[in-house]
Amino acid sequence: MKQLFSILSFLLFVSIASQAQCDVTAEFQAYQWNNSGSVYFYAQDSSEQCLPDLVEMTYAWDFGDGSVSSSQTDQHFYPASGTYNVCLTVTVYDGITGNYLSEATTCQTVNVINCSTMGGEVTASVQGNQILLTFANWGSFPIAQYMWQVQGASLNSNSPELLIDN
Repeated sequence: MKQLFSILSFLLFVSIASQAQCDVTAEFQAYQWNNSGSVYFYAQDSSEQCLPDLVEMTYAWDFGDGSVSSSQTDQHFYPASGTYNVCLTVTVYDGITGNYLSEATTCQTVNVINCSTMGGEVTASVQGNQILLTFANWGSFPIAQYMWQVQGASLNSNSPELLIDN
């Protein structure tokens, strides 16, 4: 009798687990720091929406630049500044049977600034008793303001050119 009760209890548990329900979401956060092109992605755990709690979740990231990942969290480096369409797909499987339960995909636009790709060149030309400094921008974004430091003095300007006395 005790053995029959154990078998029935196990069958009841398997029956309940195999009827798991799960409405999963694929929400995530993206954090960038230092304008270095590195972005930290974090997929929020939505397994609390699953009944019972015995589920397995997989993650599939598409970082919008041809790179992918299968981690819940990931740090991704973008070599160039720009706007990227990042997508996360979360798939949920029954933890007992392995059966597919549900799937959700969310996409977000992520603006990445990578200052390591910014750069330029300063050229100087003599004009009478003055020197004209000109900055040529190599980066992919326009420069809004220039900070010139010449002979110990600083000058903020909206111009890529600076004329100083010789």
